[in-house]
Amino acid sequence: MVLSAIVLVAIFSLAAFSVCTGAARPKKDAPKIWTTLPLVGIGNADYTWLWGKLRSFGPASQPFLVPMLDSGLTVVLPRTLIKAVYGLPERLVDVHGVQDQLMQLRWTFPDAYIRGERLQFNVVRNQLTQNIPRLTRGVAAEIRFGFLRSWGESTGWKEVRVWTSALRIVAGAANGAFCGPPLCRDVVFLDRMKDHAMTIFLGALLLNCLPRALHPILGPIFSCVSGFAARRATRRSLPVVTERLAKTAQWKANPDTDWTPPEDALQWVIDECYTSKDPEAQLLPTRVCQRLLFVNDISMLTTAYAAQNLLLDLFSTDPALRYAETLRQECETALRNAGGEWTHAAVQELRLVDSALRESMRMSPFGTLGLPREAIHPAGIQLGDTPVRLPSRTCMALPLEAIHYDETIYPHATRYDPFRFVTRQGVAEPRVKSTATLDDSFLAFGVPGKWACPGRFFALLELKIFVAELLLNYEVEYLKERPKPIYMMWSRYPPDVKIQVRRRGGCDPECVQGGVASTPMAGVLRGH
Repeated sequence: MVLSAIVLVAIFSLAAFSVCTGAARPKKDAPKIWTTLPLVGIGNADYTWLWGKLRSFGPASQPFLVPMLDSGLTVVLPRTLIKAVYGLPERLVDVHGVQDQLMQLRWTFPDAYIRGERLQFNVVRNQLTQNIPRLTRGVAAEIRFGFLRSWGESTGWKEVRVWTSALRIVAGAANGAFCGPPLCRDVVFLDRMKDHAMTIFLGALLLNCLPRALHPILGPIFSCVSGFAARRATRRSLPVVTERLAKTAQWKANPDTDWTPPEDALQWVIDECYTSKDPEAQLLPTRVCQRLLFVNDISMLTTAYAAQNLLLDLFSTDPALRYAETLRQECETALRNAGGEWTHAAVQELRLVDSALRESMRMSPFGTLGLPREAIHPAGIQLGDTPVRLPSRTCMALPLEAIHYDETIYPHATRYDPFRFVTRQGVAEPRVKSTATLDDSFLAFGVPGKWACPGRFFALLELKIFVAELLLNYEVEYLKERPKPIYMMWSRYPPDVKIQVRRRGGCDPECVQGGVASTPMAGVLRGH
């Protein structure tokens, strides 16, 4: 991927040039809003615009402006306005267009059919979510296989890269549900999927930093780079997709054919293609491969990011607190009660694991700012009951990190407390606000309502089993301190961290012999 690196460096250099020329500075005849709202990081001198674009900010109780390298001046909304503004109808506030711009879909997926009919999103929102109980065993099998392949079976300590291994394990599990074997265990396919996702993410980020006047010039270059990465990935999936399409066509022509359609996302995408406006065009093998690639791009990096953060958070706490042992006890109990096999009901019992995941996602949002929207009504939009009215084509975003670290919502917000979301008031079983449940103070999966992440239920299934399999089968050497994320503009990137792991020789004797009494959540687990 040397070519990708060269092109991305070139794009970044031009982006830096556009910053220095003050591309995001409002014009003299700009709407009054740009002079009436507080502006973060900017002084009177021209050169301060350069530094202002690169500075961060803290919590706020009113809208304010921040100059963004990739989207120009952006209005950052406080938590109190999320429902009022983000709940507005699509004719007033745009979601899809902003997301398409963020991913630069015009260049990353130039096929108009892919962008026009988003069949893969229907599959994720409907079939994938509804079939989670059926998919659970397969996902668990792929996660267990992924750990064995990445972390090994040796009971001696072994060094592994957290991000690389988490990404490959999660990708294998996801594709177990997306397309099944042999692709879900094909390391070359999984790594090429990862390469494509990273290429379009970084490329789109840098392309967004450039003035739009340059997009027609540099966009085709970016499209060639992402297209090369896509062809490398689909070269592995094309034979599988072609065979599946042929068998589906035969089965639809003759239902008595000795073949049963698999229950996976690939088959559901094919079924959606048959019901589309132009089935013949949608059913082209390369186009179906592109849709499979699209689903991986969206899910792979975000889920692996959450998995890595949970691992780093958990094993950088004080070992004396025995958080890992408490979670392991819960996993052992749930698996034992399910007869030694992960079922949907067994995963639902992992309430403390759910809380630990929610806490980790709270502490590590994907960026300082996120969930962008754009006011598109010609007359602009009113910001709730405030006197502020945003003009049309104004970009908005939410201060994810500031909200997630707000001490009035989360006391001791900088401390990792895996059981923060557990209700302890003498209940027989711990009650936990599920990670899939969103509110205006937890935005890891988007805002509550229609635009919440449709794949969050499947992602949570993967993450809970990931944590359970890790704790049940491996020991991790504790870190001296929590590695810091890498910041680039508004984004957080996973650090390249190595850890020491080893296969557990068997169940912890302390757990078997009632040692749970020494864990900090013993009262909750026993109902006291």
